[in-house]
Amino acid sequence: MLALPVLNRVSHALDRLMFRRRHGVRDALVALGNELPHLLDSRTLADTLTTALVTEIPTSHVSLQVVHEASDDLAVLSHARSEVTPWAVPPRIAADLASWLALSARPLIVEETTFYGDAVSSLKSAIVDLERQRVALLLPLILEGRLAAVLTVGEKLSGEIYEADEIQLLETLLQAAAVGLKNAGLYADLRRQMHELRRTQDQLMQAAKLAAIGELAAGIAHEVNNPLMVIIGTATVLRRRPEFSPYYDRLDAIEIQAARATKLVRGLLDFARRRARTPTEVPVREAIERALALVADRLRSPALETIKLFDESDPVVFGDRDELTQVFINLITNAADAMPRGGRLTLSTDVRRHEDVAYLSARVSDTGVGIPPENRDKIFESFFTTKPEGQGTGLGLAVTLEIVKNHEGTIEVESAVGKGTTMIVNLPLGLSSATPPAAD
Repeated sequence: MLALPVLNRVSHALDRLMFRRRHGVRDALVALGNELPHLLDSRTLADTLTTALVTEIPTSHVSLQVVHEASDDLAVLSHARSEVTPWAVPPRIAADLASWLALSARPLIVEETTFYGDAVSSLKSAIVDLERQRVALLLPLILEGRLAAVLTVGEKLSGEIYEADEIQLLETLLQAAAVGLKNAGLYADLRRQMHELRRTQDQLMQAAKLAAIGELAAGIAHEVNNPLMVIIGTATVLRRRPEFSPYYDRLDAIEIQAARATKLVRGLLDFARRRARTPTEVPVREAIERALALVADRLRSPALETIKLFDESDPVVFGDRDELTQVFINLITNAADAMPRGGRLTLSTDVRRHEDVAYLSARVSDTGVGIPPENRDKIFESFFTTKPEGQGTGLGLAVTLEIVKNHEGTIEVESAVGKGTTMIVNLPLGLSSATPPAAD
């Protein structure tokens, strides 16, 4: 009797403490719900939600799993676990259980599934797995009539059950997270659109530069070609006079370099202005050999090994001989420049098939410095180059890509920094080439 007042005071104190704690948790979760819609990154939003629930409830683990639109499979966007349950892993939600959540559109309280009757009898094995992983709740998020995400909540560390108002609060939090996820998706779309806009603007700027080059090239072509023709003609005349025989080697060098300058001017004009193409069936091996002959001086280093692995059937493609030669000149030159201290240049061709379409695949591989990942998407842009000033214009691969596209082909790039690069040119086969039996 004497102890009763003391026990009552202790009981009231504990009730007030539990009341303050529960309301403190509720206030924290309400504040979280106000914060979620303003987070514009889906991963950050999901991490904030799961971490806060694990800390504030507190619970063993929480995960947010979202549905992929293409496959309808659930994928873990975020998973958090308490320090006392380091073993906790994101629970796997079976397909039939996900279907039940989508149809019922209500939380699944794992420990009360025995009261659901036959509705979940077929899900017994899936529910046993949830119990084994100490999952207490599954809360579905339904958007536009479809299951969009599932919030899995582990058991409370205190051992208490989740009351109805707590479950309702968790559902409200999930709806706030849904608003945040929508906002994050819209923000991501806006960023993609801005990136595409910037990319389009860059392309317009590049087009303006190319137009300027075209006008410049047209203006100087005659001015440059005329003196070059005079130089070549004079060297030819001097070579016919016996008294200049001791200087034949120098005259040859003058002719060769003047002819090279003429070819550079013509190449610039070809890039800036479309010339008349002369398509015919071209053996790709012949185009590669021709390119090798034209850049032979770049490959004369004893430290540089050239390996040729050509398809024995000597396949042909339908295209412009000079343009295809230019493609391999550019690729071989880039490969040689990527190996300043020597290495191995491998040229190969083979015929492949993809989805009943036969095509020729030509590879130009080097063992050079490789292409950094951040430059992989830029190498085909006009004027982009990593070569020192005066050693590259940044037009070679842009021209190459344009030529390959004109031949209805594609270019693939395989590269590893410090190991080398492989440029793969895929071109449709000519009519006279046989269709291979094998598929890639």
